[in-house]
Amino acid sequence: MIALLAYPGLIERTLTLSTQSRGWSACYAALIGLVGACAAIVRNRNASPAGAPTAAVADAEHLTIVRRMRWVVLAFVPSSMLQVGRVFAFARSHCPATVGSRLA
Repeated sequence: MIALLAYPGLIERTLTLSTQSRGWSACYAALIGLVGACAAIVRNRNASPAGAPTAAVADAEHLTIVRRMRWVVLAFVPSSMLQVGRVFAFARSHCPATVGSRLA
């Protein structure tokens, strides 16, 4: 949460766009590598004889609609927080007197 709020104020103001782009590219490459490693680990652990149900299948049967809806709602939280931060940064840069007077 702190990083999400600090990004417009600290990162965008101190780093150039090309530096930010290289940083994001490196982070995405690391993410892809880590996801691939996790997939390989899960694939090796869940190797079971044909026809034998795995733990993932048993857990999926107990997934209720309430739990599914909760995950859908929770998936919107990070993007909504990012949108709030961007709107605040925009308002702060375009109308500093208005935003500053509300915070004081």
